[in-house]
Parts: sequence; C-alpha cells; structure tokens
Amino acid sequence: MAAALLQSFGSQQLQLSRCLSTSTSWLMKRPVFEGPAYPKRPAGPYLLFVKETLPSIPSSSETDHTESIKNTDIFKQVGVKWHALTAAEKQIYGNRSSELRKLHKNEVTRFMDSLGDKEAQEKYLQDLTEYRRKRRDYVKHFRLKKMELVKPGSISGYNVFMKEFRNDFIQGNNPESLKEGLKALCEKWKELSDEEKASYNVKGKDMHTERLIEYEKKYKQAIEEGIVKPPKEKKEPAKKKKKVSKKATTKEAKVSTKTSLEQTA
Repeated sequence: MAAALLQSFGSQQLQLSRCLSTSTSWLMKRPVFEGPAYPKRPAGPYLLFVKETLPSIPSSSETDHTESIKNTDIFKQVGVKWHALTAAEKQIYGNRSSELRKLHKNEVTRFMDSLGDKEAQEKYLQDLTEYRRKRRDYVKHFRLKKMELVKPGSISGYNVFMKEFRNDFIQGNNPESLKEGLKALCEKWKELSDEEKASYNVKGKDMHTERLIEYEKKYKQAIEEGIVKPPKEKKEPAKKKKKVSKKATTKEAKVSTKTSLEQTA
C-alpha cells in the first residue's frame, strides 16, 4: 500500500498521510544485514537437552482438545527434568556442547579467512556490530510499543488539524481519494489565519503533555513491576587536570620564597 501511494502522488503526500495516524511503527524499519551470514553459535548444554527432550513431551495438537497444553507448561516440564539430572548426566551434555564450540571456532576461522584481508574482516565486524545494535533497538521498540511504553513524540498543530478534518475529506483507502483529500486539506490549512493555526498548536502541545504524563506513569509502573529495566544513569565525564609545566612550578616556588623572606624581614 505504501509503495502504491509513493508511486501515485509522491513522498510528500505519503508523509502527510502518515501524520494522520497515531501509529509510529513506520518510523523504525526492520534492519537488514547485507553481508554474508555469520556462523551461528552452538547450543549450550541445556538447549541440547531441550532439543532431545521436547519430542517426548506431547504437545497440545497431540493431546485431547479439552486438555490443551501451553508452551510455557511444556518448558516447565523440561526444566523440572533438567534439574532432576545428576551432575554426571549434565556433564554429558556439557561435553557435547564443548565439542560443538570447538567445531564452531574452526568454522569461524574459515569464514573470516574467506572475507579477505584484515581490513575487510574489520569492516565486516563493524557492520555486523552495528546491525546487531539496530536489531536490538528494533525489537525493544516494538516490545515497548506492544506494552504502550513508547515515548510519545511531539504533536504539531497541523497534525491536530489533519486528524480533526480527515473524515470530511478522505473516504476509504483509495490512493486517488487520498491524493485529492490531502490536497484539499493542505489548501484548507493554508487558508487558516495565524491565530487559528496558533490555537491548533496549543491543542497539539496540550495533547502531547497529556500523553507524556500518561506514558511516564505507565513506564514508572513497569519499572516497579520489573517488566522494564530502569534507564542507566549517564556518568559525567571526569574533568581533565591541567598540566603544569616545570617552568611554571619553579617560577611559583621562587615567588613564594621571595614573599616569605620579605615577611620575615
């Protein structure tokens, strides 16, 4: 739909149509890594045990519909079985995991050699680190959005005006009707006086403060309940000490001795 709108009446109208919606999901795009896939990490001892144990536990599809089993209950059963194992039995899975780690290390070495020289390898690792950071931010954004914990952005008077008169000018999701409706809305906004536009700007600021207060309450409650980790406090950078040259120190010493001699005299 977005591609059709972009082809039909340009990016400016598309941006305006996005302003009509309160959703902010379009602001963050799913990150894509364009380089070759890095070798996956091997499974740990517990994950090896889970893969081996899961087929023996009946799922909800295999049981009677009246006794549906949730995934959480299934993994609880796996956890109970894991804790029931002895140290020697757990060591078997640990040895298998260490063997897989050795194979993975050799695989990573071959993969990095295939990238080329040292500069190409460093460039690949930098791009991979940046992609992983963006992916974490992307997942965090939508996890918070699902819990309605995304910090609300500012609302301009134009956004308030567009939302107020949207239904009067735009009918359905047809690109042609959107194009004509947005043009008519833009013209109507331009015809408003400065005082009328200022009133919409005040409404936008009031709506933003209300949403911000509601967001802060929800975020504080989520921190108290342990759903969200509290934000890390930014440490102030340490002040650099001024380097004093030897000449300055000797000069100060001479002045201090001179003043002391004068006082004694």
